[in-house]
Amino acid sequence: MSRPLEGKTIVVTRPLHQAEALTAPLRELGAVVELIPALEIQPCVDGALRKAVARLEEFDWLVVTSVNGVAALDEEARRQGKRLDESTLKVAAVGSGTGEAMTAAGARAQHIPVDFTSKDLAERIAQHVPNCRVLLVQGTAAPSALADALTAAGARVQRVDAYRSVIPTAFTRQVETFFRGRNKADAVTFTSGQIAQNFFAALRASSITLPEGMVVASVGPVTTEALRKLGHPPVVEAKSARMEDFAAALGEFFRSRD
Repeated sequence: MSRPLEGKTIVVTRPLHQAEALTAPLRELGAVVELIPALEIQPCVDGALRKAVARLEEFDWLVVTSVNGVAALDEEARRQGKRLDESTLKVAAVGSGTGEAMTAAGARAQHIPVDFTSKDLAERIAQHVPNCRVLLVQGTAAPSALADALTAAGARVQRVDAYRSVIPTAFTRQVETFFRGRNKADAVTFTSGQIAQNFFAALRASSITLPEGMVVASVGPVTTEALRKLGHPPVVEAKSARMEDFAAALGEFFRSRD
């Protein structure tokens, strides 16, 4: 098997519970992985998701924007003894990873935007949602753009914040320990704009500059745009949001440089 990342150290900044999906294919390609989670996912405790799932049959559409939202929704449905595969809901998802998670949870997403953005999803389903009741499951940090677009299209939208994103307590210390030490990484990976913001904020707070020559890698166009705004445009962008494709993009990049 080709191992184009042999001898390369790759920093993975994904939440701990999701990191294996990226670290595993990176290691298969020969990489040494340094895990520094820049984000932690915690459930919302206000009861909004529980109440929405209890009324699931009242909605026409279910719109999910992340794998974390799917996980929270699936867990709550199981808790209430409801099966998503028995629902008559039309399902839409932002990104192939979210769509695959919905399928695994039992409800296949019929609409997935090619470019993995909420704007693309809103445009794709706008003609289908007038006068429809839409349950929109997101995280607390998600902007209101998707809810606003669906409302403007004539939908009756109920947004539910299913989870919140926080910075892990050990994150800043991990960043300082790694980058102030004699450690050397060849690339750092980013799978969301929030992760990128947290990572570079920690560098600034610790007066640490990203080492010269370290490759910045993005999972897709939305994260790439966030990195550009932060002043760190990525050298590598995955062809799809699948973690296997992200690892492969890094492998292809380093193979081309050797």
